[in-house]
Amino acid sequence: MTTERETAVAVINHAKITIVTNGRGEQLVPIRPICNALGIDWAAQWRRIQADEILSSTVAQWATVGADGKSREMVCLPMKFVPGWLFQIDLSRIAEEARPAMLRYRWECYNALFDYFTGQTGRLVEQYRAETELLQQISDMKTRIAEVAEQHRSMKSECRSLEARLMDLQRERIDGQQRLFN
Repeated sequence: MTTERETAVAVINHAKITIVTNGRGEQLVPIRPICNALGIDWAAQWRRIQADEILSSTVAQWATVGADGKSREMVCLPMKFVPGWLFQIDLSRIAEEARPAMLRYRWECYNALFDYFTGQTGRLVEQYRAETELLQQISDMKTRIAEVAEQHRSMKSECRSLEARLMDLQRERIDGQQRLFN
């Protein structure tokens, strides 16, 4: 038996976009709500998706709940393909109020592609990995310092106790000698 659940992943032009996670853990995104939110023609986008060699091979029909609360079959793309599809949308076809956000998105896409293909992303990942490793080493060292500090306190306390016993023995010895001479 497959189970599915819906989760909101983004708000585009005040419209909540959801993903459907099917029983195999695949995240699928209905395309029509995104088209509606961006003010672009759904049928034209559907034709473009069908004409795209990659997107057409990944598209799926999935029952999901629409904005009106009714369950219906919707064309979905796997979540990992949605950014590429969005990147291809002609900005002149997008609703005026959604253009600034889409323009920022496209700038981020260009930067991400550059970073990835020039190795920047790999270097950043390696730097983050090295930083994480160093943070773990620092944390381990602080834990060891705290343990050693606790041992130090315990040893100092034990040393004071031994010194007190020594002083008692010395006093007893000295007091004992004085009594002999009194």
